[in-house]
Amino acid sequence: MTDDNKSNREIVSPWSNDSIAPMQAAGAIVPVVASENGPVLGVEAHGTAFFITEDGFFLTAAHVVNTLPALAPAIVVFIFGGPGYVMMPVQFVAVHPTIDVAMGRVLVSDDCRPSPMTLSTRRLREGEPVAVLGYPRSTAHHTTNSEGRMMSSLSCTPDYFEGRVLGYHPTGISLARTAAYTTDIVPPSPEIKDLGGASGGPLVSSSSLHVHGLLCSAAESYSICTDIEQILDWSIFEIQKEGMLTIRAMGQRFPNQIRVV
Repeated sequence: MTDDNKSNREIVSPWSNDSIAPMQAAGAIVPVVASENGPVLGVEAHGTAFFITEDGFFLTAAHVVNTLPALAPAIVVFIFGGPGYVMMPVQFVAVHPTIDVAMGRVLVSDDCRPSPMTLSTRRLREGEPVAVLGYPRSTAHHTTNSEGRMMSSLSCTPDYFEGRVLGYHPTGISLARTAAYTTDIVPPSPEIKDLGGASGGPLVSSSSLHVHGLLCSAAESYSICTDIEQILDWSIFEIQKEGMLTIRAMGQRFPNQIRVV
């Protein structure tokens, strides 16, 4: 990581194992923007994040966050589960220097944690059933209360888009400048005209639900998903006295915290 990301390099996970209520594995990324009456949820620039540790580390597409300020409360992640929903402020975010991927960490609340997903190094086969979990229809609404303060609400519907692998592209394709998959996962209906809000969502095998990539972009006839294998070699974690470690190395060191198979 460059010197511009010194503040990010100071982030080290405490790997907490507290037994508290789990939430689902992916959430909607929503920016917080300034208004005349204080900060409100942004209407535009939503995306999807999925968690790789229960103490709040997540992955998403770089283009979802690279135009936003880096620190909370500029971005929040909404996650949902049995207890309801939780709005988690993003503490930091770092963008990969060459791949359309970013990693961040949310402030985990005292009474719930996200459910981390398992990352897979297995190559998907052509024709294999896959799916993308994402939030393409997230919309923020604003109203003014009796005191004149601006209030925000979020309409957020997670969707599970199913399809099959069309091909594997070891040198990249279009916006994906590294190894990537193409799939036939496309917007399913006129009501959902694009999958923009699902950008950054995990590409999973339908049989295992293990993560093999993340959604980069979608066209009329196919979608592009960055191969998770390339992301695993990103040196992003800093361990005291050991320097920077990759996501893969952290999975080997702490297999109960980052699951890589």
